Amino acid sequence: MLARQYIQDVYQNIGLLCFGDDYLQPFKLNGLFTDSTAYNLVGWVKGTAPEDEDVIVVSAHYDHLGSKGRRIYNGADDNASGVAAMLTLAKVIAHSPLQHHVIFLATDAEEKGLYGAKAFLAQSPVPLDNIKANLNLDMLGQGGKKRRLYLAGAKYYPQFQSLVDSAIRDAPLNLLQGHEGRARGYDRKTTIDYRDASDHAEFHELGIPYLFLSVADHRDYHTEHDTAERLDPQFLHQAAQTALMVLQRMDKTLASDPF
Repeated sequence: MLARQYIQDVYQNIGLLCFGDDYLQPFKLNGLFTDSTAYNLVGWVKGTAPEDEDVIVVSAHYDHLGSKGRRIYNGADDNASGVAAMLTLAKVIAHSPLQHHVIFLATDAEEKGLYGAKAFLAQSPVPLDNIKANLNLDMLGQGGKKRRLYLAGAKYYPQFQSLVDSAIRDAPLNLLQGHEGRARGYDRKTTIDYRDASDHAEFHELGIPYLFLSVADHRDYHTEHDTAERLDPQFLHQAAQTALMVLQRMDKTLASDPF
C-alpha cells in the first residue's frame, strides 16, 4: 500500500524510533468471508524527563473507504489531512523533544470500526498505565466559510479545560470547543456521536484522557469528492500549527499535574 510505505519512509527520514525491527504493527481483520491483515504504523520520540516512562500518543488514521465500482474515495480530508499534520508534529518533536515520550500512531481500519486503535491498545508496546493521554487528529483540511476547527475532550477530562481555553485564545484560526457529544451531520438527516467518531473513542473506553481535533462534517465527507483540490492549504497549515500547540501544552499540563 502506497500510503503505508510513504508513512514508513517519513518516519525513517525523521528519525523516529521503533519498538521492534520496523514501524509495522500488524493485526488481523476477521471478515464474513475472508481474513486479512491490517497494519498500524508506530514510531516514537524519547522524552527529555529522566526516569520518566510516561507517554502521549498522537494518532491519525491513514485508511479510507477505497473504491466502490468506478468511484474512488481519495480521503483527502478524511484523513490524509490528519496524517499530514501528525507527520508535521513528528518532525518538530523529533527535533525538539517534549518531557514525555511521544508515540506517533497511524492507524489502519479506522473506517471499518476503529480496529487499528483497538489493536494498538490490545498489543500496546508500552504498559497501558504509562499512556497518559491521546491527541487524535481526524479531518483538518476543510474549515468551511467560517474556518472553524473544533477541540474536544475537556468535557470528559476537565483537567484539560484550561489548556483548551488557552488554545482557543492563541490559535491562528477559529478554534472552538465542541464535538463533545451528538450533533447533526451536514445532510441534517444523520446524527454523529463525536465521542465515538474516531480513534480517541478507544482510548476513552479505557479511561485514557484524550483531546480530539477535527473540522465539522461537510458535503465531501465519505464521498468521491473528498480530493486534495477541495482542501484549504492555509487552513490545514494553521490546523497543524494548532495541533502542535495543543500537544506542547498537553505535555506541560501532564508534567505539572499528572493524572
